[in-house]
Amino acid sequence: MNRGSIRGWKTLGFEPSKEAYQYSSDHLGLDVINEFFDEKNCHKISGYDAVHMSSVLEHLPDPIGSMRLVYENLNTGCLICVTVPNDYNPFQLILRNDLRFPSWWESPPHHLNYFNFKSLEKLFLSVGFKVFYQTASFPMDLFLLMGKNYVNNDIVGRECHNLRKQFEISLSMSGNNNIKKDLYQKFSEIGLGREIIMYGVKE
Repeated sequence: MNRGSIRGWKTLGFEPSKEAYQYSSDHLGLDVINEFFDEKNCHKISGYDAVHMSSVLEHLPDPIGSMRLVYENLNTGCLICVTVPNDYNPFQLILRNDLRFPSWWESPPHHLNYFNFKSLEKLFLSVGFKVFYQTASFPMDLFLLMGKNYVNNDIVGRECHNLRKQFEISLSMSGNNNIKKDLYQKFSEIGLGREIIMYGVKE
């Protein structure tokens, strides 16, 4: 496999963290730029067919500006996938408002922005992307409602994480990934899921 190639795809990453950059470059052999994605280097994504921004927009002081830079430097027909935390979702609000849990998901100053499905779609549309699919990840807050309090408890957190993984592995090994796909997509329709995953296209 050539450097900067994943499963036959030519790839390029932007990573401002020096430690994450070095791991991606030295250990994974990926083509990564140790900088923020900004006006100075946004032209480097020209010629690529897709952009994946995972756990990015919640940290940026200007998420609209960053999304606009992506849009302006992609060709017509190119795709974008964005993943952000789904904070203030219905389960979290039940836990906070009715069951006296703290707002454990709030993470200042690391998280500057909080999204739900509607606000993220509005962001896509505001810069020109058309949303064609949305889904969610497993609603980890469900464990809290079942009595598994993982907040500030790494041992319980790992237990819940392993249970979530086993759930998904069981569906995969039994040939029922379609059920998982449909379930998580339905979660997204009612605002549930630990993460929002949204796909758009530049028409």
